[in-house]
Amino acid sequence: SKITPSVADMSGTPSEISPFAFLARLTTNGTRHWTVSTAGHAAAAIIQLTDGQAPEVADKRIAVRLRRLFDIVAEKAEPYSAMFETDGQAGPRQLIEVFAAPLGNGEKGIHMIFAAVRSRTEARQ
Repeated sequence: SKITPSVADMSGTPSEISPFAFLARLTTNGTRHWTVSTAGHAAAAIIQLTDGQAPEVADKRIAVRLRRLFDIVAEKAEPYSAMFETDGQAGPRQLIEVFAAPLGNGEKGIHMIFAAVRSRTEARQ
């Protein structure tokens, strides 16, 4: 029986969500590493993706938080959400909310995650 949806199941992402959605793929070349393979324009801006074939998250603090979230999702094979705040050094402080769900591909273990992200500017204190 199917426990997690596949990438094909997510191809019909509603237009209201697709700008905020992205896929993260686990690669292992001696170390475990999550890369973003597809991202909507809003998601790419929020998580600050850099250019390239396997984009990396430019802000290392965001990258660490996403990696920890994705590791939990992959380990538990369950969807999780997280919320964190940027430090505001590169602009206004942002509250970032991420929902991440495991995607199955027929192999043992979770190697891909569907995620959606939103942000809002926080008031200065």
